[in-house]
Amino acid sequence: MTQSEFQHSILARLDASIAQLETSLGEFKESSKETSEVRRANFILLQIRREIYTVREAAQETLTQLNTFGATLEIMSKPEAGIDDVMQDVMRWFMLLSQCERGLIVFHDNDTDTITPQIHDNWTDDNVRPMERNVSDLVIKAVIESKDVITSSNMDMASKSYQKSGSWRVPLRTVLGIPILWGDDLVGVFYGDKKITSGGVSQDMHPLFKLYGAQAAIAIRNAQHVAKLSQD
Repeated sequence: MTQSEFQHSILARLDASIAQLETSLGEFKESSKETSEVRRANFILLQIRREIYTVREAAQETLTQLNTFGATLEIMSKPEAGIDDVMQDVMRWFMLLSQCERGLIVFHDNDTDTITPQIHDNWTDDNVRPMERNVSDLVIKAVIESKDVITSSNMDMASKSYQKSGSWRVPLRTVLGIPILWGDDLVGVFYGDKKITSGGVSQDMHPLFKLYGAQAAIAIRNAQHVAKLSQD
């Protein structure tokens, strides 16, 4: 069974339990008269339903973490595939782990302190406004300075000039920056964002983001070394 099939089977079993409980609740209400005992039984069933939903959310988070370690094994296992293929895998798993709607990865040159865009997902001139690029630049700069995960909103990260100008006409978004670290050497930064209504980013996920960023850095460096050896 693949990771995806395993995840779907677990969530499907929880969803089936929820559906069965919903059916039982409906049948119970139809066949019972309104008494204090019935109301109490109905209250207990509703509590059970909430608990199952809570278990489902926890299962979803745990399965996401398991997928992350699966991703680590995947990108670490094929440096000979080339840097482009490795970057595709790194980007795909960053997007899955962060649940962002769009994002990009930039490489950082420690000697010149400059950044170079490497790969993106849904980050094009057609759907990214100048203000949003301003926000992404500020998030990336903050990650470079701190070498740590940055989570915020586009409103909080926007420059003062944008906040005061009449050009602020974009929906609020959750923004995220993750360092890609090789030891103390900052290889690059992942930036992603999503609608703020899609939810924020839990602090509990930060260690996982940093762990994956470190593994991604190893995969990228390995692919670069293999490419250099092949060229030599």
